Amino acid sequence: GDFDELMSLSKDLDASAAAAVPNLRKAFQVTSHNIKTEAQQSVRGRKGFGHAANAITYDTAVTSAGVEAEVGYDKDRPAGALGSLIEFGAPNAKAHMLINGRNVPVPGSPSRPLAPSHDLGNALLNNEEDFERGIAIAIDDALKDLGL
Repeated sequence: GDFDELMSLSKDLDASAAAAVPNLRKAFQVTSHNIKTEAQQSVRGRKGFGHAANAITYDTAVTSAGVEAEVGYDKDRPAGALGSLIEFGAPNAKAHMLINGRNVPVPGSPSRPLAPSHDLGNALLNNEEDFERGIAIAIDDALKDLGL
């Protein structure tokens, strides 16, 4: 009856979700790599900050919640700590100097704002359509593999 059909549909959906995971992870990896590469190219062109491009990394994982990806500055890499400044800017930045080993603002110095770059945000937006296409292909392939 209807209950048997519902149970069959439920099994098919579970199987298709599990079958889609490898392809979904691949879609996440490809998009993450593309975002990383595009953002690195943009950061390399930034005067005084180009060296921070090598601190942009990505990681993907399969968790109980699904497939996850993270793209951004690795704070443990050289210049990685500059990532937030580069991406989001520093509107109230001032000239600094070292006094007794401490970095302190120069008294009376005018503000020297650092504009946000949005390198990562722009790269994400530029890769959104390809990512959506990759997700659709991953799901289609999983359904085909299961004969659904």
